[in-house]
Amino acid sequence: MKDHPLPPMGDSNLMRLLSPQVTGRVGLVNWRIVAKGATALRQHLVDIGKKNIAHVVVNAISDSNLDMIIPSKVGITISPQRIL
Repeated sequence: MKDHPLPPMGDSNLMRLLSPQVTGRVGLVNWRIVAKGATALRQHLVDIGKKNIAHVVVNAISDSNLDMIIPSKVGITISPQRIL
């Protein structure tokens, strides 16, 4: 994306790009965690919440990864301002 004519992007790390735009720490859920399924992802999100991470970037590389993201949030309270 660094040479894209419309939105050139020299840095593709969403955590670094998001951090100066938000208050609170930004965390990452790697696609390998997502690929383990909704239960593993849910537990990882709970663990991240215990570390005072305010915003989370969830990495996905396939449609099946995307399918895991919403079910994993069932039972976890997330304030509306924390959903990006």
